[in-house]
Amino acid sequence: MKHGTTSRKDRLHQLFELARSYRNITMTELAAHMGRSPSNILRQGDNPKLDLIIGLATCLDWTTDEVATFIWSGTTQRDIDIRNGTTASGNLADVPFERLQEQARQAREEGCLAILGRTVDQMSRTASTVQERASALLHHAILAAISGDPCDQEIAGQKLVRTDQLPDEFKLLGLAQIAQAKLSLGRLGDANDHAKAVIRYTQDIVFDLNDDINHSKCEARAAAQEVRGHLACRQLGRPIGRWNVNAEACHRDTYQAVEWLERSKGNAPSTDCEASLIRCNSALLELDVSMENISAEKALTSLRDEISDDLPSNREMIESKGWACVYGADIAIRFLPFSEDQQRSVAVFSEKGFEIAEKIDCWQLRERLLTLDYEGHKLLEADSKTKVQRVIDDEDVRLITSTMRRFPNFRPIGLDILTDSELIT
Repeated sequence: MKHGTTSRKDRLHQLFELARSYRNITMTELAAHMGRSPSNILRQGDNPKLDLIIGLATCLDWTTDEVATFIWSGTTQRDIDIRNGTTASGNLADVPFERLQEQARQAREEGCLAILGRTVDQMSRTASTVQERASALLHHAILAAISGDPCDQEIAGQKLVRTDQLPDEFKLLGLAQIAQAKLSLGRLGDANDHAKAVIRYTQDIVFDLNDDINHSKCEARAAAQEVRGHLACRQLGRPIGRWNVNAEACHRDTYQAVEWLERSKGNAPSTDCEASLIRCNSALLELDVSMENISAEKALTSLRDEISDDLPSNREMIESKGWACVYGADIAIRFLPFSEDQQRSVAVFSEKGFEIAEKIDCWQLRERLLTLDYEGHKLLEADSKTKVQRVIDDEDVRLITSTMRRFPNFRPIGLDILTDSELIT
């Protein structure tokens, strides 16, 4: 894990100063507020105890995760400034709504989640029209998805759908956000239902892609069809539930999503379309393998080529490469015979995927990669007909428990890993 240019102790002391300034209190008062003496606080080393992290989180109005992330991995001074309510252009309260939208888009592209969070909060406070409130809710859902909080993403999507006097395109985007959240939470039947609702609504509409409003409907349609493709890949090799997602139908939906995205390129940020295209084409490769249209080896070669270049600077594009890794690992696990070559392919895609997830702090990628690693381990044991001991360390434990908190569907898997592994310190 990268620790930046300052030590943990230095970053911890930065947080003390920030908390003191934020509360407008002295260091002695801060220490009293946290139930410690000033000398005890300042002697903290590189590994602060949980009660100190909780105390700092309370004083700063941060989450404990945000405090821990700052202490262990660091952040930029600009992030701290945003937390404190300022940017290079001044206080966010003075920024017009249109500029906030642009700033949110830029923060999303650059992967500056602290800036994005602060900007979205200010958008919610500044919004004065129905359209602006809808835009704020949509950005809130997007932020929740990026931050690895699908429950919050679902709530924001539901608020968007229920908002009165809202144009249909925003409601469709809300339904698409709910479908994505349900998929992340492992509620595949519900995800399928919401995705199909968007597809049915837009089935017979002819879109004028020169119209911004109709472009939003197109974006919702593409997102829903993308969910359908991911659903089919998630259910490969698993018992089919009541929703009975058909691989061929999902293949058709995902192929149509690619067509919609290609048509949208001139009306949306090109990187957004390109990132979605990479995800959809990766899903199509796995569906093609499952339908025996192409070989697993050919699909894996295509996905290796996709992730072989240096990572781009845009966050959406980086994440799309991570999803290519997920599909590559899934194809290798499900469609290659057990062998050293299979294990090598799984390792290549998994390691690259975790590297990307760490770089952009993407919890959806971590959940899928941890799940695939678990399923691959079970297949290894089944093939060898013996128990294969898993070894984890403290960092693995933190990763698994944080993933369990965010994704309820992962909890049984996480508990199994934690209780059935050897912990090394």
